[in-house]
Amino acid sequence: MINRKPAIGIFVFLMVAITVAGVSAASPDDGYISPELALDMPVWVQVNSSGFGDSTTDQITALESFNNYLYAGTHNPIDPEPLFDGAQIFRSPDGHTWTAVTQPGFGNAHDTAPPAILDLAVFKGYLYASTGRGNAAQIWRSSNGVNWGPVVNAGFGDPDIIELTVMTEHSGWLYVGATKQDNEAQIWRTFSGDGNLSNWNQVAVGTDPASITALTVFSNTLYAAVQSEAGAPIQIWNSAGGQNWTAVISDGFGDTDNT
Repeated sequence: MINRKPAIGIFVFLMVAITVAGVSAASPDDGYISPELALDMPVWVQVNSSGFGDSTTDQITALESFNNYLYAGTHNPIDPEPLFDGAQIFRSPDGHTWTAVTQPGFGNAHDTAPPAILDLAVFKGYLYASTGRGNAAQIWRSSNGVNWGPVVNAGFGDPDIIELTVMTEHSGWLYVGATKQDNEAQIWRTFSGDGNLSNWNQVAVGTDPASITALTVFSNTLYAAVQSEAGAPIQIWNSAGGQNWTAVISDGFGDTDNT
């Protein structure tokens, strides 16, 4: 299975601009950057403990700000034993001090614990977290960032939906990209965002094994990036109303090696 969303890694960094007169920096070309250029170069500083203190937490897979906190979702592989493990969410009020706000795998046992938080999104006063990379995909939400409840269990009722890769808001709807195992990419949406599955509707479905790698809004139109599982060229689709979709890029920007 292809990882659809690049991991941020086990560290969280803040970019800090440092201004020190007369400082030079190394260059890959000649080993020297003038002091004038060095003044404008950002310096990255690690602001969390590695893996948030857990060596099995090997990736930070999502970041989002919500109610004056920065949230980080992680990937933690599911142990073969029936232990409590899996993805976890941490938050920080200042970008330096971090506290866990969920149990590993949301406290679920091995067979239902999600290994990774694939995306975090804010919608109608709630912070949403989508999951994947093992077990049926889920969506959880919280109004305060501390108390979390399930919204979607077992992939909208289809356990073959194993990843809910990305989320975004558009015109009062929350859109979610879904991946069905060995089958197709899908897009779902909800106006309420609650746990009533009748309030969630599928608005796009592919015909080949693929996944939605990004959703964003531009000029009041929703755009979806699609990655093929079979190595076909990447695609971009758009929809003004969120239901009727048109391909705007279907050939890898003219290069079939852009997969």
